[in-house]
Parts: sequence; C-alpha cells; structure tokens
Amino acid sequence: MSLRSDFDRSVRVLACPKCGAPVEVPLAGDTVACPACGTRTDHPPLDETAAIVGLTTPPPDDDDARIERLRAQDGKGLTLPTDLARFFGASTSLLPAMQAQFAPALAEVRAGADTDVEQRLFFIAYLIGTALYPGGDDRTLRCVLESTIEATSVARYAQMLRGTLAGAAVRAGDLIGAQDWLNACEPYPNDLYMDTARRVAACNLATAKGDWATVLDQLGDHVGAVPIGDAYDEHAYLLQANALEHTGREQEAVALLTDVLGDPGVRRVMDGLRDHHSAHLHLCPTSYPVAAAQAPTSVKAGSGGIGRVIATLGSLVPLLILPVMVLSSGTFLRACAHRPYKMALARTNACPKATDALGSDIGSTVGLGCGNLETSGDQGHITWNVPVSGSAHRGTLHIGATETGGEWTLHSLDLHTSGQSIDVLACTPEAP
Repeated sequence: MSLRSDFDRSVRVLACPKCGAPVEVPLAGDTVACPACGTRTDHPPLDETAAIVGLTTPPPDDDDARIERLRAQDGKGLTLPTDLARFFGASTSLLPAMQAQFAPALAEVRAGADTDVEQRLFFIAYLIGTALYPGGDDRTLRCVLESTIEATSVARYAQMLRGTLAGAAVRAGDLIGAQDWLNACEPYPNDLYMDTARRVAACNLATAKGDWATVLDQLGDHVGAVPIGDAYDEHAYLLQANALEHTGREQEAVALLTDVLGDPGVRRVMDGLRDHHSAHLHLCPTSYPVAAAQAPTSVKAGSGGIGRVIATLGSLVPLLILPVMVLSSGTFLRACAHRPYKMALARTNACPKATDALGSDIGSTVGLGCGNLETSGDQGHITWNVPVSGSAHRGTLHIGATETGGEWTLHSLDLHTSGQSIDVLACTPEAP
C-alpha cells in the first residue's frame, strides 16, 4: 500500500514483538509477518471508537465548569524515572541504549504490567522520539509512539502521544494525517495535560492552514484565557501571538510577547521553539523581533519562568511537537530555585572545559529536566538535571545544592555531554 506519509492513519505501524522493527498492520487486524525478522504476530482490530467520535462530539452543557476543573490542576506534573535522566538531550548515539530500554518495557505493558511500568514506557517513548526527530526517521518515530499508544491503558499518555503524532504530521506536510490523529483525541477531557495536548495539536494544524479563528478559539487572545499545562505555556504564547499578528492585531501580539519575554528562561525556550517551527509554521515573523527588542531582560519576581525551563520536557525539540510537559517542579522550584540555578550557570560558564565542550553563553535550553528538592523555612536541598546548551553543543547539567540560613551552596555540579563528564566545581574552584 502506498502511504501518503509516515503518519498516514490508513494503517497502523507497530513494533515487532521480537526484533522491534516497524510492521504495517491493517486497522481491521490480521496475522502479519515482520518484514525484518519474519516473525508472525496476530493483531486484533483497532478500536476506532475515539477516532469516530473525534472532534465531532459536542461540548458538554457546562463546559465552563470543566474548564475551571482543569484550571485547578495547573502546576501539577509527572514524575520521571531517575535512571532515565542520562538520556536527556541525548543524540542518536544513545538511541540503541534507549531502544534497549523500550523493548522490554513495551513487552511488559503489552502483557499487562502495572501503571509504574506504563509510565516508564511513556517516558522512554518520548525520549526516543526526541532523539529520532532531528535525524528524520519518521517511520521509527511513529512506530515507537503508536506502539506505546496501543499498549498503554493510561488515557493521558495515549492522548499526549496522539497530539505529538498530529504535530509531527503537520511538520511532515501531511495535514490529512494530522487531522486523523487529532480526531483520535478525546475532545473534552477532564485532565489538563490531555486537554492541553489536544489544544496545542489543533492549533498547530490550524496554523498550518492559516485558520487563525480556530487558534484564538482554542487558546483565547490573552495569556490565561484558558488553562494550559505549565510546560506548554511558551508554545501557546507563540501560537496565540502569531494568530493575533495574522488577524491585524499586531500591537496585541507584541504586548503579549513583550510581557512573557521579560523572563530570560522563557525567552530561551521560545527562541528554540520558534527556530524549531520556522520551516513549517513561521511563527510571529513581525511581532516577535519587535517584542524581543522591547522586553526587559531581568527575571520577574515570582514569574515561574526559570522553574518551567528547568523542568520542561520541551515543546522542544520535537515536542515539536511533542508539546511539553512539566515534571514535578512545583511552586518552590519555579519561585525559589533561582539562586542555585544562577550560581550553577555562572560556574559552568567560567569553566574552560565546559565552554570547550559546549561553546560560549551556556544556558538552559528546551529539553527535559527532573530532580528532587526539599525546603523548610530557610533550609533546603536540591538535586536537579538541567538541559543546557552553548553556542556549539548541548548537554545536561547535574546540580546539587544545599540551603542553610537562606544561603545556597553548591556541593556538586557536573556537566554531561558527548560521552564525557566534567566536574565543574573542580574546574572553577573559586566562585565567579
């Protein structure tokens, strides 16, 4: 069968249970041989109920009440298995190691494993997708994500990955495929991450079509008009401002962007997102440069931008379409981890080994961060993995710090990049 693109939903693309290779499976199910190893597997029919309902489902009678329930969930995140932290921002060189983690997790979930394993499978699938996207291997990207969708029983994970595939189809120019993936999403969920994944995917598609009314209907015309999961915020700002710009409301677009770009952490994420989408969505071509020139450069007190950058699974790089999610950052990290974070970046930029590895101007970047923090009064402790990039390369910064009497002290600071680990504190014995 000739497919329109690697995201054509007229067939399923699932991982072979023996070798993991992509296998095309009819929607109606069948016994299919793997083209790579020849293993024959029985596949049941795909339950198309959600896809049939799709976006044609009318909204609930009291959607305002649903929106308020979603708003109450804002600020809550997901917990990443700590042993997966080494794959943050990883290049395709670590892809075999990630796939080695994916295969047994998928097998366990297919066999009925518990929700902890399902959560692990979801994150592994995301990390593989992140590594695959720059290389353009859309076939494997789809296979990993669709296999996870069909295996998981967790509606949130399935919805977020469907939204990701819808966005990937937009990037590939397959707007029919994007709509098909979007139609498989629950349109009016009571879970904020599910709702946001669908909204952002719908707005990616509407933007590709030049349907600015749909973007503003989904996101509103100002920050906070609808509740958005924290890690999707920057993506939503760009889509909102872009729609405003294209409907003759450029001053409103500039005002929205100027307000949020005052936080340098938010600005870095939005710069990365805008660059990432430049080839297919061309977001805010006029309003963004104006706002970037006007926006103040100091961090707004309590803005939360730094925490969102530290703990963002980047709309990223492919969240592209993998629209982003926050991992248990919480109010404390967003509001109070600013000092150790700034200290860590200052020490890293002062370390010759770090700048040799990443280049100059090292700072946070789109990607996935996780860790732990505890605080009580003026005492605290934080260990966190932060995606960072310089002018040349990316890496992951592991920060360990303790607060005593309101003063933070770094006790460990290691940069992991391109197979090497750099002890930044040893590299810069004196704090800059």
